[in-house]
Amino acid sequence: MKDLKEHAENPNYVLHENISGYIVQCRDCGEILISFGNVLTSVNETGFTNLHNALNNIQKEVDLHTIEMHKKQKKVIVATPLENLNLCFDPDDFYNVIELFDQAKLMLEIKNIII
Repeated sequence: MKDLKEHAENPNYVLHENISGYIVQCRDCGEILISFGNVLTSVNETGFTNLHNALNNIQKEVDLHTIEMHKKQKKVIVATPLENLNLCFDPDDFYNVIELFDQAKLMLEIKNIII
């Protein structure tokens, strides 16, 4: 937890932020802090790319990952590596998270070319 706190307090490159959250990169170590909804995690660039790819693959087959939940609410379900822990999004929220990752990925590529 200390590492996440340090990343949140240090000046960072803001890769993108929208209504769903933000993605920033630590200027010192290059770790990427991802925050959306109740999720907060820190990953390296490879981990970010893998997560971005996984979310985009789900988006390509979003109907397979969308289920009807309580009171007939549709939810997009994203499995995690942890047994019995899934992320659950309203469809609009899922598309906002996709936009967050897509734009952050572009900004990361631009930053890596320029800096």
